[in-house]
Amino acid sequence: MTVTFQDVPEFFSTGANNFAVTMTCSTGDVSIAYGSVTSSDSIVGLTEGGGAADPGETDLSAGGPYSVTGTTYERFPPFSSDTFDLDDTTLDFE
Repeated sequence: MTVTFQDVPEFFSTGANNFAVTMTCSTGDVSIAYGSVTSSDSIVGLTEGGGAADPGETDLSAGGPYSVTGTTYERFPPFSSDTFDLDDTTLDFE
């Protein structure tokens, strides 16, 4: 099952953020495919929830696949030199 988010503006701002989340029920795998993203402040990744531990940030542009269990994320804070670098990238969580 794929859910696509197209031209979603940033909260209290304008812009067009595009990404799709695909969940494969038979395997439990999740993929997040980023198109163009204009957000200046974001946190991206995946967590299983339920109080999963926060191991700290991961450089998601370094490649994967990543684990579908636990918590894996990267934060792109506003006014930072760490700008969003996942345009046209697919993250795989297995």
